[in-house]
Amino acid sequence: DLCVPQIEEIGGRFYMWGWMPQTYNRSDWGGYKNLPRQVYVREDGLLGTRLDEMATRLVNRGRLTDVTAENVSCTSGSLQAGNGSLSMTGTDNRAQLALTADSTYVTFSLDMKDSTQAGFVMQANGSEYRAILVRRSDGVYLQIGCPQDSSHPVSSEVYLGDASMTQFDCKVVTDGVWRRGVRNGTNVEFYVNDTIVLSGRINLNMENGYTPVFWSDKAADFTGITVNRLAQRYDVYD
Repeated sequence: DLCVPQIEEIGGRFYMWGWMPQTYNRSDWGGYKNLPRQVYVREDGLLGTRLDEMATRLVNRGRLTDVTAENVSCTSGSLQAGNGSLSMTGTDNRAQLALTADSTYVTFSLDMKDSTQAGFVMQANGSEYRAILVRRSDGVYLQIGCPQDSSHPVSSEVYLGDASMTQFDCKVVTDGVWRRGVRNGTNVEFYVNDTIVLSGRINLNMENGYTPVFWSDKAADFTGITVNRLAQRYDVYD
């Protein structure tokens, strides 16, 4: 969901900028700028994109909650929680946090193990949007979408690498969009392994915030989980 992106040199580095669509399921663009992503040459000679060190410091405004057995509910499947980690051993495993948030910066490491789909879920007003890794026979993909939306189940998707990959370091930025004084609609940036970024413009109504959920279809481990407040325009440079 990143339209007409272009690369600009800033301070000896290169950054990609573009526009998020005004409406999640239409091709019109020019609504919202994405977070700037650094473009760099990876060790294998391919180009990669990532959130650079300065942007990471600016967007992270501190911990909103810790992931412990006390503030995680297993709403389906089977899991154990504690000390910023989740060990999932059932099917359709859902770890729901006791938190209502709006704009967040979430980080975690993921071992997909037996799962073919796993990642971060945002729930609000009966809708469920996902920023997940999807493993198929031809490779692993980043995907942002809403399985409940039959007309637009996948908002955006990009190829990451070989299907044998199981270990991933992830960052998910979720930011509600202001319309007429109300948070309505959301932009998502999904970063994996500091090598690729996927942008998604979704129809999640954030007027009353959302509930964070970690999810996997089969066995998977989440470690090093942090759920942080995302900086806003009024304090991003404080």
